[in-house]
Amino acid sequence: MKKIILIVFSLVLIVSAGAIVLYKHFKPADVSTAFTATESETVSLSFNESLEQVRSVPGNYLLFLFSDNEDDEYVWKSLLNPLLMNTDVEIKEITYINTSSTKDLTVTQLKSAYNVERTPSFVSMTVNEDKSVQINATLTYFSDKPFSQNDLKTWLFENNLWTGPYSAR
Repeated sequence: MKKIILIVFSLVLIVSAGAIVLYKHFKPADVSTAFTATESETVSLSFNESLEQVRSVPGNYLLFLFSDNEDDEYVWKSLLNPLLMNTDVEIKEITYINTSSTKDLTVTQLKSAYNVERTPSFVSMTVNEDKSVQINATLTYFSDKPFSQNDLKTWLFENNLWTGPYSAR
């Protein structure tokens, strides 16, 4: 009887271990970590760091300003992430600016720095050789006036930030 119990227990253990190994090997990618595919092409800064670093180097920038709220998470995971995961897409390097760690961030600060009133927002900007800043275009998500993934793609295309094939679907 002990031998039968030992054999059954051993079989259950082997089958369970095999199932765990197979699950870990074939599990789908977590949406929240889907940016790892483009991680090497991105820069992530806090709001205060962005004021210093982005504005100190001349060039064109695509910024995504976000915080820790539902709208920001929705835009990140449901709109931007699927566009980045599309294999036919080439989007200019994105600088991610997390505003959640900045205490008492005001609309005035956001407006004067990036010409937006809230997050989540996309900003296309140019820093000139003389360190002057030109905001080329902005796109801000509002709950009462949301934009779709197609609207985001169109905005990127119209602002020369989408360099891959484009079709308004």
